Amino acid sequence: MSKLFPLGITIIIPLGVIFLILSFPLTSNTGPKSFDPKVFQTDEIELLTAKISEVDSLLTDSILPILADLKGSKEGADKLEQNMMKMKAELANFKHILPKGQNNNKIDELLALVPGDQAWLDEIQDFILLQSSLNNLKIRWEPDIQRVQKGQRMYKQLCMTCHGKNGDGVPVTPEKSVTVPADAESSVLQVRPRDFTGITHKDKKVVFKFISTEREYSPALEDDLRNTIKSGLPGSPMPGFTSLSQEEIDALVDYIKTFAYLTWKYGNVNPKVYVSPKPPHDLEAKVRIDKGRQAYLTLCMACHGDIENGKDPEKDKTVDWVDSSGKPIPIMPRNFAFEPLKKGKFQELFNSIRLGIQGTPMPSNPSLSDEDTWDIISYILHLRKMANEGKLPHKKN
Repeated sequence: MSKLFPLGITIIIPLGVIFLILSFPLTSNTGPKSFDPKVFQTDEIELLTAKISEVDSLLTDSILPILADLKGSKEGADKLEQNMMKMKAELANFKHILPKGQNNNKIDELLALVPGDQAWLDEIQDFILLQSSLNNLKIRWEPDIQRVQKGQRMYKQLCMTCHGKNGDGVPVTPEKSVTVPADAESSVLQVRPRDFTGITHKDKKVVFKFISTEREYSPALEDDLRNTIKSGLPGSPMPGFTSLSQEEIDALVDYIKTFAYLTWKYGNVNPKVYVSPKPPHDLEAKVRIDKGRQAYLTLCMACHGDIENGKDPEKDKTVDWVDSSGKPIPIMPRNFAFEPLKKGKFQELFNSIRLGIQGTPMPSNPSLSDEDTWDIISYILHLRKMANEGKLPHKKN
């Protein structure tokens, strides 16, 4: 017990109550930020204007002049020119933020004006770019406010300590919701938490490392985020939240997307998902391991090191992320023998090799054959087996 003596009066207060009073934050604004789509209206109109201007420029500067030259010499050019002029007129009236269904129906009507005949696509290749630009005007996601609010509460409990109040990857201390100084980030967490806002990316892009689409599709699929939340990333502070229900994970994903609301809202609604082939049954075969070793020495060793001969991965590779002073944040390539693999399932390894890892020096390898890719994976598995058996030298640069 403790005694306080204001104005000569003795008041008895339990010590536990005093502790609670002293430890309670001075401000109630200790949680992650709330989401209000109205805040983004001005930015959204500017974004739509820029996207529409991109389409209009394609029509005015490229497609329409070509069609004008082809009139009279190529069948169908007159009709296509009329369709493109109609598209310009429709775009000129596209000045307001529309609900998802109404917006996407209008874009589909414009897409129907673009020829699907391969001969025309070969003749005027900007038609393909036009299709892509129109698809980028589609709304792929609209937030459910109640689900977002549920996700916000979960984010505060499960994510905010590492990923920050603003979703920018700047941690907060566990004791109080106080932002850690930028120069202390590396001492708090050895692996920088994901920045959901893009503010720490050198090009201000929202980038996720492990995705299941081609790199140009940004930022990721919702399923990519769900998988990471559910499974975690071994070898990093990111745990797997296996006890969360699908509904809870969906709510969390929806709230995370609000940190980059407009980036997630607009984009291709039907992206091409990369599906890796099933692994072969002979990944432990010596002939495959030997072929994988040769491919590894050619394609991988420069960054990941000659691990079999005791040479660790190269240090301080430059990446796309910068700290608060604008200085690049270095990254250490994975040691395949001794370190946990963040995505270690066979098909996850395949995806990482073929698609690359966004925001890192790990490139995509689209020209690498399936067999060559499995050979490299076979060699990586061989390295891990040798390390487990104590047959590899370690840290002898």
